[in-house]
Amino acid sequence: MHAVIVKSLARIHRANLVNFGILPLLLVNKGDYDTLAQGASLTIPLADIKPGKPVDLLVEGGAKVAVTNDLTAKELEIIQSGGLLNTVRLS
Repeated sequence: MHAVIVKSLARIHRANLVNFGILPLLLVNKGDYDTLAQGASLTIPLADIKPGKPVDLLVEGGAKVAVTNDLTAKELEIIQSGGLLNTVRLS
């Protein structure tokens, strides 16, 4: 699964990410953006991702970064299926 971690997200961009099966995550503390290096290894606890709930990402080196999402249960299902086309195909 792919994810995008951002400070904020435009509504249409967010919808496109969901439709393509990409998990949009919002930083709880926007200052954490500057602590994440491009290409750094992040561990996302996928089992802990729940609609609208925060979760901690593990950054290589042991640091934690809090992120949240504003997904509905249906949107999370679409992402877990690999995108909207896969969801429709599986129905």
